[in-house]
Amino acid sequence: MFCQVVIKKKNLLNFGVVLSYPDFYYRSILYIDNVKPILNFSKSYFSSLDEAESFCNFVVMNSSIYRSDTKCETNEILKENVRAKKVFSIVLKFFIHKLFRIHYKVKTKNKVEQLIKTWVELNYLTYEDRVGNISKSLCLVLPFPLSVSRQLKYVLMLRKLRVRYCLYGLGYSMRDLITFLLKRDMLSLFQLEYNANGKSASEFLKCKKLKEILVMDDVDPFSCVVNKHLSLNKIRVECTLHGVGTYAPFYFADIVNVFNEAQSEYYKRFRPNLITNTLYEPKKLDFPIGFDNIVFYSGLSVTTGDLNRMVEERVLGLLADLCNKYSVEIRVKLHPNFKGVYNSSVKKFDGLISDNTLNVSLYSTSYYTVKVGKSILIETKEIPTMALFGTGESIICESNLESIFK
Repeated sequence: MFCQVVIKKKNLLNFGVVLSYPDFYYRSILYIDNVKPILNFSKSYFSSLDEAESFCNFVVMNSSIYRSDTKCETNEILKENVRAKKVFSIVLKFFIHKLFRIHYKVKTKNKVEQLIKTWVELNYLTYEDRVGNISKSLCLVLPFPLSVSRQLKYVLMLRKLRVRYCLYGLGYSMRDLITFLLKRDMLSLFQLEYNANGKSASEFLKCKKLKEILVMDDVDPFSCVVNKHLSLNKIRVECTLHGVGTYAPFYFADIVNVFNEAQSEYYKRFRPNLITNTLYEPKKLDFPIGFDNIVFYSGLSVTTGDLNRMVEERVLGLLADLCNKYSVEIRVKLHPNFKGVYNSSVKKFDGLISDNTLNVSLYSTSYYTVKVGKSILIETKEIPTMALFGTGESIICESNLESIFK
């Protein structure tokens, strides 16, 4: 009933069809392996290994040329033109971070022993049980451009909970910004971001009593530099991955909490000595599943590409038709970063999940985190769900979807 895909350990993401879809392919090991020529070039171009690895992360996450042709010349990437829309967002980001820094500078930092680096409520709630003495812990809130309203609600939540927090922005250099505006290429943008993150590491070290920093910064191409610098200075860095995706390949923390073994294998491919802790065991369901309602967890947000949107709309439409055929209620739970009008006739979920609920998604972490009901994942020809979650999970192919109703 469920997808049976044989995956060889030596070549974890050997899905030929994925080659046609860069929206998801950029996360695969096959794709990232092509960063090795970039790394070799970077080692000779930059003055340190940290800078070289950060540049590789930056290229994977930001370069349009690299995503369209992973075997392109490195010089092409260095000179890649940054579009006007991106330039505007960088300038806006520069001033927002400056504004956030004002709040940080007026806070007393000398007694801080524990920092929690956050953007939204998910980050804090992940570590809420780990927060020690409130007077010795400080929750940093960095700008979250994907949803200002979500971050505002988060700050209000912190105030209500009486959590000691402060806004924090990176120390971007005006000189680096001007250089970037004059050149408008990837190299000058990289230097702007790299130098700002290096300054953050130095600032955190000024907290003389700091012993630990808790983060969820796996999406940040430069987090490896900050985290490694803190670790070398005997400050423990713990990261919990924010989702099941695999992003910047060269990541570092003293301990990385991953959702599954597939993530652990991905990050250890690029840093073999990385210490990981797998949070969840594989969840394999047996037929018949037994359910009378479905909650579909949408993965669409403000950053979602056209491919992901198209696939989700198609799968949800198929699910809705099947639910209508078999008299099963279906609701859709939107992603917290979604904006706009959701293009589906399926009603939004606003109730309670029961033991008879089937939680369904393409790649949502809800598969692991929702404790009530039963959960399955759907793999399509475009999205390699099994590559992201690993074998042994309850993954069903789109073409076999009707079988779960029988």
